[in-house]
Amino acid sequence: QNELLRSRTLASVGEMAAGAAHEMNNPLAVISGRSQLLSSVIQDVKLKHAAQTIFDQSHRLSQIITDLMDFAKPVPPRPVQTDLAELLERALYDAKSLTDPKRRKIELTMGEVPKIMVDPQQVQSAFTQVLHNALQATDEREGEITIHAAYDAFSARVVVSVTDNGRGMEADTLKR
Repeated sequence: QNELLRSRTLASVGEMAAGAAHEMNNPLAVISGRSQLLSSVIQDVKLKHAAQTIFDQSHRLSQIITDLMDFAKPVPPRPVQTDLAELLERALYDAKSLTDPKRRKIELTMGEVPKIMVDPQQVQSAFTQVLHNALQATDEREGEITIHAAYDAFSARVVVSVTDNGRGMEADTLKR
C-alpha cells in the first residue's frame, strides 16, 4: 500500500511539474525573444551585454525546465549497440563545453571493450553530468580527472570509473 501511495504521489507531482513547466515556457519565450531583439538594436556595450545575458539565462532556464519534464516523465531507454569510446569522447566534449577545463589534466584510458547495449543519449547524458561535476569539483590549475573503461571478464561487464582530486563531499551530502 505504501508503494502504491508513493507511486500515485510521484505521478501527481509529475503531472503538476509538466503543467507548471508548460506555463513557465510561454513567458520565458517572450523574455528570450525580446532580449534577443534588444541585444540586436542596443549600441551601448554594457546594455547589449546585459540583454545578451538575459537571453542566455532564459535559454538556460528553458533547458532546466525541459530536464525537469524529462525527469517527471522519463523517456524509456532505447538500447542499441554502442561504441563506448565514442560515447565517452562526446560526453567529455560536452562537459568541457559546460565548464572550461583550463589547465586541468584529463586522462582517458580504454582497455579492450566490446560494443555495449545502452541508450546512447541517456548514457552520454549521465557521463556528461558526472564529468561536468568532476570539472567543477577540481582546481582550475591543479585538477586531475581520470576516466578508465575496461571489460571485466569475471563479471562479463564493462566498467567505467571516473576519479578526480577535487575537494570531495561534506559529510551531510555524503549521507544523502
